[in-house]
Amino acid sequence: MATAALALLLYHCTIFIWYFFLAYSLLTVSATEQPSGVFLYGGQWKYLTVLNVVLQTLFYAVTFLTDLLLPIREIKLVKCIIYCKDLLFSVLAFPAATFVFLSFWALYSYDRQLVYPEGLDKIIPQWLNHAVHTAVFPIAVLEIITSPHRYPPKKRGLILLGICSISYMSW
Repeated sequence: MATAALALLLYHCTIFIWYFFLAYSLLTVSATEQPSGVFLYGGQWKYLTVLNVVLQTLFYAVTFLTDLLLPIREIKLVKCIIYCKDLLFSVLAFPAATFVFLSFWALYSYDRQLVYPEGLDKIIPQWLNHAVHTAVFPIAVLEIITSPHRYPPKKRGLILLGICSISYMSW
């Protein structure tokens, strides 16, 4: 049991470091001349991809913390952190990763200009594009497989997801 817990701890630490690196890479992207209409109102923060990478970084930070605190899981604060981790995953992290993956590649295959104008190829490396649009989904699925989660009641989960979705669309 201790070996499995240590392996999961190392896995979550690695994924946290990966997402931290991706968030840093995305947030420090700069270009001398920006493609027209790409980083206007709201800057990078208007893109669900950027918000998703920050969300995944936050989720895996909480997950790594939870793995560290697992030996003392009977303490009320630790139980609260575990509940927040499970809520964050089921309501935001997994749905956002799935939506970013499916919507980006569906729109990209229909008309690339809708989601990733060709001018971005000069600014964002191809590996970073795939890291933030492709790899997020398999990592989220792997999280389901490797870690047990307690999911909130369906109504509560859908209400929270709806609130977050409407908040994003309204801004």
